[in-house]
Amino acid sequence: MDVDLACLIIQNEDLPVLFGRIGCLANMNVKIKDLEEFACWIHVISNPVVVKIYGGANQLERNAFKDEIVRTLRSIFSMTLNSNYDSMILSKNQMIIDFSVMLQSLVLLGAKDMLSTIFWG
Repeated sequence: MDVDLACLIIQNEDLPVLFGRIGCLANMNVKIKDLEEFACWIHVISNPVVVKIYGGANQLERNAFKDEIVRTLRSIFSMTLNSNYDSMILSKNQMIIDFSVMLQSLVLLGAKDMLSTIFWG
């Protein structure tokens, strides 16, 4: 069997263990065949795996959640990035980020049981 892409849902703290310490912030919508319930999750990491997180049920909620992540990464972790205009994509910039920094920012925003949809292939 030849598999080009795999998808699974994991606890966010397992990201560095499974895929290494660093990834690239998502600055574009990666086209992936996915279940409808995950179609509106926000792309936050685009490489080495695609990581999507739930950010709200509508565009307004997703933009607010995404802006909070960006604000946290800028103010606490001194990253220079801008929120993407698309509510489904985290950043305008494609920057390298330590997975632990992304996880810490989500925890600071009140996330407790965090799951990500991961795609790789």
